[in-house]
Amino acid sequence: QGCAAGGTTDEIQIFGSGYPQQVSFSSPLIDLGQGRNLNSVDWGGDIPPGTRVEIRTRTGNEVVEKYQHFDKNGKAVSEKRYGKLIPSFRGRIDTSISPGGDWSSWSKLYAKPGAAFQSPSPRRYMEIDVNLVSNTPDLAANLDFLAVNYTSPLAESAVGEVAPNFAKPGEPTVFTYSMLPEKTNGFDQILLESTSPVEFVSLSLSGKEVNATKMNTESGLLVEFPEEIVTDQLVELRFLSSVFVQSTRFDMFLQNSRNASGVRQRVDPGDADKNVDSNQITVALPVSQSLIANTDFNTLSVTPNDDGINDELQIKIGAVNVLQTRPLRFRLLDLAGRVHYEESVEGTAGQQTFLWNGRNEFGVKVTPGVYLTELCIMGDAGEQIERRLISVSY
Repeated sequence: QGCAAGGTTDEIQIFGSGYPQQVSFSSPLIDLGQGRNLNSVDWGGDIPPGTRVEIRTRTGNEVVEKYQHFDKNGKAVSEKRYGKLIPSFRGRIDTSISPGGDWSSWSKLYAKPGAAFQSPSPRRYMEIDVNLVSNTPDLAANLDFLAVNYTSPLAESAVGEVAPNFAKPGEPTVFTYSMLPEKTNGFDQILLESTSPVEFVSLSLSGKEVNATKMNTESGLLVEFPEEIVTDQLVELRFLSSVFVQSTRFDMFLQNSRNASGVRQRVDPGDADKNVDSNQITVALPVSQSLIANTDFNTLSVTPNDDGINDELQIKIGAVNVLQTRPLRFRLLDLAGRVHYEESVEGTAGQQTFLWNGRNEFGVKVTPGVYLTELCIMGDAGEQIERRLISVSY
C-alpha cells in the first residue's frame, strides 16, 4: 500500500532589511507653566548624508480638556452613565488636552540646529512635530536630543500693526508701525525685519518723539531707545520703504541690549492703536498682472559727448511679485527693429538699475537719432515688456 501526506500553510513570515523612508512622531502638548519667550530650537544626533531631520512647531495659550470615564471594570462609559453609577462601581477618569482656538499653524521647517524659534511667542503651550527622512534604505537618521531654549518674556505680550496697509508697487511710502507692550519687564531695542529695505524716519513714545540710535542690519533696521522701557506705552516707529511683493510682512522684535545672549521677542499682529484701522503687519498691493512698475529714466535725451550732462542713460525698473529668479533684460533698438545693445541680469522682486553709455555691443558710439528702449521680465505667462522712445545726439 502507498501512503500520502498533505498540509496547509497557516503563516508566512517576510523579513526585510534596511530602514524605512520616513518615520514621524509628535510630542504631547508641552505645558511651560506660563507664557515663555521661546528663542531657538536645537537638536543633535547621527545624521549621515542622504538623511535629514525635519522639525516643525506650533504654539498657543488655550487648550481644550476632554474627559473619558470608566467603570470599575475598566470599560469606557459616557459621562451621563458614569454619574448614574454608585460610587463603588465607578472607575477612573482620564483627562486629555488638545489645542484650543488660538493655536498657530505649523511653522516652516527649521533649517539647522540653533535656528530661531518660528512660532508665535511668548506662549504657554507648545507642540513639536518630527520627521526622520532617508533617501536610501541603507542609512537612517538618529536623533539623540531635541531642545527648545526659552527665557522669561520681555513683556507678557506685545501687539503691533502697520499703517497704511496698502501701497502702490515700488513707490516709496512712509509707514507707521504701532506697537503696544503689556506687563513690560524691560526692553531698550526694537528690531524691524522685512524682505523690503527700510529706512528710519522717526520714533515716538506715547505720542512724543524721542531721539533714538538706529542701525541698518542685513534683514532690516535696529532701533535703540535712549533708556530702557519698563512701562506699558505706545511705541510708534515710522520708516520709509518700497513694497514690491504682495502681502509683504514687517516683523518687529523686542530686545534688551543688556542681555548678552541676544534674546528677542516677536511682536504679534493685533490692535495696538485704537486710532489705527489695520490690526495687521502685512502690506497689500493692487491686484495686477503687470510685473513692471515705476520705471524711471534719468533722461529721454542722451548726449554721450563727455560734457558731464546726460552722458549716460540710467533706467530704474521695479520688478513686482517676482518670487523666483527671472531674466530681466534691457535692449536698445533702432526704429527698424535692429538691436544695438542688450544687457540681461537675473533678479527677483525689487529695484534694478540699467546703465547705458551711448555705445553699441562693440563699444562704438551709436549713430545719432531716435531709438526704442525695451525692458523685459520673463513671467510664467510669457514676456512682460515696456518700451519707450529716447533720442541720442552729440
